[in-house]
Amino acid sequence: MNVFFWSCYFSFRTMTSAIEQLDAVLHTWRLQHDALRVVLRTLQQRSRDSKSPGTLIKTHYEEADSTRCERDLLACQKTAAEFAVLGMWAVFERLLLQRLEIECDRMRVHPHNPFNAAVTAKVSADVEYWKIEQALDLIKSLVADVKLIGQAKQIKQYRDWVAHRNPRKPTPPQTDPTTAHALLHQLARVLDASPV
Repeated sequence: MNVFFWSCYFSFRTMTSAIEQLDAVLHTWRLQHDALRVVLRTLQQRSRDSKSPGTLIKTHYEEADSTRCERDLLACQKTAAEFAVLGMWAVFERLLLQRLEIECDRMRVHPHNPFNAAVTAKVSADVEYWKIEQALDLIKSLVADVKLIGQAKQIKQYRDWVAHRNPRKPTPPQTDPTTAHALLHQLARVLDASPV
């Protein structure tokens, strides 16, 4: 799993846009998902042929129990998908908060009066500590279909469940990386296109 995060981390360092970062997380997840599928198929072939294919030589899987390995690989695929959604949400949340800070900075440059300037400065300083649902509500006027905001909130709930696994809270509707990417990519484009 660490390979996933490190590959995304080093990719992000050279990127400038959140859209590119969202695309990188999806791309990395797809590569990882496909690699795990290849190993799973190779193990299944080994189970049928009862001999170890050359691709498994000098790997953990060469002598391992196929049933256990298949179970572990399926669990790994699920975890990788969860982490991809978690990573995408982190990228989107950062973009959303940055966009709100930019808006506050713009208003601070041309305040209507000293009170307006003070309120704007306070909002800008505190935006990092807002509940993200509040920030999402603020961008409803930018989005053509407000259902997207509700869907984004569901992804946030799923992200929270993945990150914390609180057994006292019900499991939220699950999402997959492709669906999360499509929605967050669409909202990121809206935020990038809105006038600053």
